[in-house]
Amino acid sequence: MRHLIILSLTILLFGCSSSEEVKWSTESLTVTASGPLFEGSNTGTYEWDIDLTKALEGLDDLSQLSEARLLDITVKAEDPDMVEDVTIQLAGEKSGMQKVAFMDGSGKIQVAEKQENLASFFQDKYPTIVADFNILDDWFDDFIFDVELTFTFKIKAQ
Repeated sequence: MRHLIILSLTILLFGCSSSEEVKWSTESLTVTASGPLFEGSNTGTYEWDIDLTKALEGLDDLSQLSEARLLDITVKAEDPDMVEDVTIQLAGEKSGMQKVAFMDGSGKIQVAEKQENLASFFQDKYPTIVADFNILDDWFDDFIFDVELTFTFKIKAQ
């Protein structure tokens, strides 16, 4: 009987989780590579400036983010016929750089299965979206990607 009571209390504690899962999508973000660019490998960036405490209901402080995961991404190149492939990474001063998606030349996108500690990206100084891409010919102006991301967040209750 005592074991049954302990088991019931354990289930009750874990069943009443103290975190909430929230799905959130960005508006279109502009990742820019400064030209001139040359055939082959190039890099574009977008410095994250979205205040998640205003964007996510129930998030009062970034320390409440216990988990983050990229679910989906849309990548639209300024001139899709010029792009051979694109790797999207999230990078921060302390969180490092992590590959989160890959788009091949046909436009097919694959979101990374393995995503570690993405919550720290949003808590970091200077979080940046990085697009490493290969172009098929020289480009003498800035090259732009419009990117939309969809995440899930686990928010710890305060």
